[in-house]
Amino acid sequence: MNPTNIVDEFVNNRAELLDADVTNEFIVPFFFDRLTLQRDRKSVRVIGGRGCGKTIFLRYFSHRTQLSRSKRDIDPVIFGQGIGLYWRTDTGFCDLIKPDWLGSERRASMAFIHYIAAVVLEEFGYFVESLSSAPLAGGGIDLLSRPLPESVNALLGPEVQNYGQLRAFAKKRRFELSRWLQNPDKGEPDFFRIDDALSELAEDLADADERLQRLFIRIFVDEFENLKPFQQRIICDLVKHPKARYSFSVAMRRDSVEDFVTNGNEQIVESHDIRTLDLESRLGEIADFRIMAAELLLMKFSKKVDVHCPSFDIDRLRDPSRLDERRSESYRQAIREAASVLLPGRNASEIAANIGADAPLLRRWRDVVVRGLKKHKDDQLKPDDFWRNDQPAASVVAGFLLNRESPRPKDVLANLKAYDPVLGRANPFFDWIGNNLHGALFYLYDGLPLRANPLYAGFDRYCQMAAPNIRFFMEFCHTALLETTIQLDAPFGSEFVPEETQALAAKDTSSALLKDVANLGLRGRDLESILKRLGRLFQAAHRRASLSEPEINHFSIDGADKEALTSETKALLREAKIWSVLYEDTDTKNKADSSLAQHDYVPNAIYSAHFGISYRKRRKLSLKAGEVNLIFTGSDSHFEQLLKDYISKWDSLQEPHGRARDLFE
Repeated sequence: MNPTNIVDEFVNNRAELLDADVTNEFIVPFFFDRLTLQRDRKSVRVIGGRGCGKTIFLRYFSHRTQLSRSKRDIDPVIFGQGIGLYWRTDTGFCDLIKPDWLGSERRASMAFIHYIAAVVLEEFGYFVESLSSAPLAGGGIDLLSRPLPESVNALLGPEVQNYGQLRAFAKKRRFELSRWLQNPDKGEPDFFRIDDALSELAEDLADADERLQRLFIRIFVDEFENLKPFQQRIICDLVKHPKARYSFSVAMRRDSVEDFVTNGNEQIVESHDIRTLDLESRLGEIADFRIMAAELLLMKFSKKVDVHCPSFDIDRLRDPSRLDERRSESYRQAIREAASVLLPGRNASEIAANIGADAPLLRRWRDVVVRGLKKHKDDQLKPDDFWRNDQPAASVVAGFLLNRESPRPKDVLANLKAYDPVLGRANPFFDWIGNNLHGALFYLYDGLPLRANPLYAGFDRYCQMAAPNIRFFMEFCHTALLETTIQLDAPFGSEFVPEETQALAAKDTSSALLKDVANLGLRGRDLESILKRLGRLFQAAHRRASLSEPEINHFSIDGADKEALTSETKALLREAKIWSVLYEDTDTKNKADSSLAQHDYVPNAIYSAHFGISYRKRRKLSLKAGEVNLIFTGSDSHFEQLLKDYISKWDSLQEPHGRARDLFE
């Protein structure tokens, strides 16, 4: 195999950059056989955050993939299940179709309806062309010379006579519309509606070949949220009133549209008019995400190097009938192990085992022990008393326990000496290690900003930080592979990425994506500021030597206090959820008897490496509404005071010369 350019396999991490036919890129998700999409004809609302796969999912169902030339003997049953016409809304183009530019809402509505007709008709023309060359069982269906139905011919005019001329005709009408929109004072084009033509065309095709008798067409409108409200209402009209041969479906970012209202003021009703498919929630199951990420990784690597995994079969990934094979425990274990060979990492105990031999890290640990002994005014014990070469994880944690009010140093030492993981769980170090080891390691590495933190390396950790965003996972891989080729000064030819390179790549990727937040929507700079403030606050929480609440990386607002959030804060919270900057989770640990729902607000874990904090959702910070208002919309000086108050309360560590460390260095 040729190892050159393996980095390039991870460059195109957006579906928009791929070919319209995604047969060779789409991995059938594990929930695929639970979809009703192929069994009923109801419209679908596909929701999810950036990078969760909405676009490639829709393109999989489009005619370009379903009728791909790379397939063999395609079963005509697909026509009855629904063949897709994909339309990604053009924000710049649609922005011209507005009342204040065209003179009235009626004129703007007519222009947008005509635009829908042009783009759908153009894609329908592509579909007919796909039919002629499709590797269908029984051969392709060449209808290009077939005359259009008389009713459609009368509507469109004498310029287009047959199906082969349909795409060029629609494209010309789209260009004419574009020219007019930029010069609306000149004569407007002749408008027509898609529902006047599409039903007739579909019925005619269904009569043309017995394999098309059950033909049903799904028009997928991607990035629905980017349309203007009156344009969304027009699409909702089409969703509300499907026809026997076609329906309209939409895809959008979660929480980005609040009202689904038609021009008749009717709401789009779940189950009655539409079914919602939340891709982000489906892919958010970390166990399934890990397997899909592993399959993607092996698929990319296998094009260039031997992945040494007999269980891996690229054809299995693309075949919905083989999902049960991929669900077997033996397969999942083999795939995950193979991915972990390519992106190796160490668990926390293995990382702790190196602390004793790493002079800077050991010095950091000794400083923690000395501080703890001073806290207890104990001048009898020494740092070396708390280090056991045979139990490094327990030793690391012991140093931090000394910085708490209890247990006393002598009790920590007695339990450390008695600790034996083979003898059972009676020793408290079993729980202390489980609860504190990660926090201790984050603390130790945080003091060495130029040192790669191995807690950010490894296939599983890349998944934890990226899920449910497969695009983020690919970006981690791309950065790590690119750095490896730079270090080698040659194309990537080995079969694994070094751990240190992975960790550095995680931080670089995290920092780059944080900078990108400023470009997300109209409030991107506000979202970037919020993330940076939360990151600094959580950094301060991580820098408590006592680790009384280690790994704080999210917050909640008391339900009774939530009404005190300002309208501006609420708007920014919603914007943060739309762009997946923050996730809102139900607080399942809250025991309070309250009728008000309690929620946790979790910054996207992709940004954790930039701040040097934990990506695991372990502990939260309970904030008052006023504090959230200040973090979201307060001045820099007011936020700095809030941060100082928390640092003072937490007794945050100081630099040796007495200066509080800059938490955003």
